[in-house]
Amino acid sequence: MPIRNYMQSEYLNYPLSKITITDLPCGSGKTSKMIGALRPDKLYLIVVPLLSEVRRVLAGTLHLNIAEPSSSLTEAGTKKAALIELINRGQSIVTTHQLYSDIGQLAAQGLLKNYNVIIDEVPGVVSVVKTLSKRSLDEFYVASGYLNVSDGGVCTATEKWDNLVDVVSDTLDQQIKQYAQAHNLYVCKHGTFLTAASRDLFSCCASVRVLTYQSKGSYFLRYLEKMKLPYQLETDERLDAAFKARALQLISFANTKSLEKISFGYARQTSYSEHSKEVRIVRSGLKNWRERHLKGVPLEDIMVTCAESNWRDPKAFKNGKLKLTGFAKTTGLGKVHWLANQTRGTNDYSHCSHLIYLYDKHPMPPITQWLECPTKEFSDAYGLTELIQWIWRSRIRNGEPVTLYLPSPRMKRLLQDWLNS
Repeated sequence: MPIRNYMQSEYLNYPLSKITITDLPCGSGKTSKMIGALRPDKLYLIVVPLLSEVRRVLAGTLHLNIAEPSSSLTEAGTKKAALIELINRGQSIVTTHQLYSDIGQLAAQGLLKNYNVIIDEVPGVVSVVKTLSKRSLDEFYVASGYLNVSDGGVCTATEKWDNLVDVVSDTLDQQIKQYAQAHNLYVCKHGTFLTAASRDLFSCCASVRVLTYQSKGSYFLRYLEKMKLPYQLETDERLDAAFKARALQLISFANTKSLEKISFGYARQTSYSEHSKEVRIVRSGLKNWRERHLKGVPLEDIMVTCAESNWRDPKAFKNGKLKLTGFAKTTGLGKVHWLANQTRGTNDYSHCSHLIYLYDKHPMPPITQWLECPTKEFSDAYGLTELIQWIWRSRIRNGEPVTLYLPSPRMKRLLQDWLNS
């Protein structure tokens, strides 16, 4: 497997990279091989996307005494406290991405210096906190002396904000203050606040290994480069070529001409009202697909993605109720599997045979500006990576054929060009 070193020559004062990215195709057994390679004489902190993957790791490592943080472990009754308790015991750990920000803080405290961190799927290293107008940022936060902003955009809450926190609580956002106090808040030129993962997570531990595919389309590589963290990239060109050749045989593109003039970018599709022309067209198209092309296909075998608010009410769904919205109404497809378009690292939908992808996926401009990669090339790589990861939640990962409904001309072109490359 070829290993490529990145950023070593640029940063000669850095030690040999602690960070290795295993970039191999979906379904190639990265997680299984990782589990099989764990050694009893090393400490591990394994971070996986879902609880089902936690159970998978625990089942495969019974001989290693790996533990999951449980709120019942401590009097404090929190998983973060349980995580610290396990670290203090010197025990290997498996947990979900939900504790990711806590892990960064513990690394900054030096608690992970003996741990080999393994992250299954690229972590979410940067996200938008809040967007203000440039005037509001300058007038209420900076000029008033509540927030300092460095030349690099790093935000620091001032002593004045600490002293007057109760007085200004109805004016200033306390979430911004909390992120600033954690030393991971940045602001872009146009007033968007971002939070980024702690650099210490990737530098203050024994090693880091990330298991993923198509990492060039992720924020993660750009984050490492911005933070001047050298890394090694493991790839296998022959395995990749075989993967694409097999995918070309297994993916059939359905006729989606009726929806190809609809914009499925996130900002556009979330601007459509319930009674808009675009929503009516999408509903009509989906209903037609259900009655003709998907007739006889069990709803259990269909998965769909779009902005969640265009399919169902998220609050109602969390309470165990299905309240259809937007695109889903009157289509007969309300009870299919809706998956977030960034769903990764799960086999729960590996029986699905028909896939409906209602997105034209682009990275967020404030994030790409901060990462210094606001280019069409990266936008296309990002969109393709998200699409591939989503498709491979289906039964294609088992070597079975799938039918893909992909109405975005851009996304279809990106996928077809990749399959034929």
